Amino acid sequence: MYFAYLHFYMVPHNISHGLRAQEHPIVHALLGSPFLPTGGFIFGLTANPSMHCIIPLIGVVIFVSVTFLIL
Repeated sequence: MYFAYLHFYMVPHNISHGLRAQEHPIVHALLGSPFLPTGGFIFGLTANPSMHCIIPLIGVVIFVSVTFLIL
């Protein structure tokens, strides 16, 4: 998905409008930074045989989604 974002949005935007300010990605990082460790903790604390398998996967989805948001 990240390469599709680069190919269809970021590169054409940079060609037509020029490069953005270096501080532009900081907004996304500030919004997503609390959820990155949250997803890791959900995965780490619920990854045992007594828990249902979907609960750690929810943590993985949160972690990966926020990683994509920060990039």
